[in-house]
Amino acid sequence: MTFTYRQLLEVLKQFSEDQLDLSVTYYNADIDEYYPVDIKAADEEDSEDRLGSPEGVPHPIIVHLVDDDQS
Repeated sequence: MTFTYRQLLEVLKQFSEDQLDLSVTYYNADIDEYYPVDIKAADEEDSEDRLGSPEGVPHPIIVHLVDDDQS
């Protein structure tokens, strides 16, 4: 299943105040590891051509942050 950001927002609205203060984390079930993430906007070309955003609408993406120790 894929989520829209609108659906993700509805899930986030169900979080407790304490959960909302936690860091955003990505879980890779294949290797049982957790990773910090950031949310950025894809560039205009990727937003439109690869991700299907309407023209002029930057597509938000969740980015897995790589620790210096892991690179």
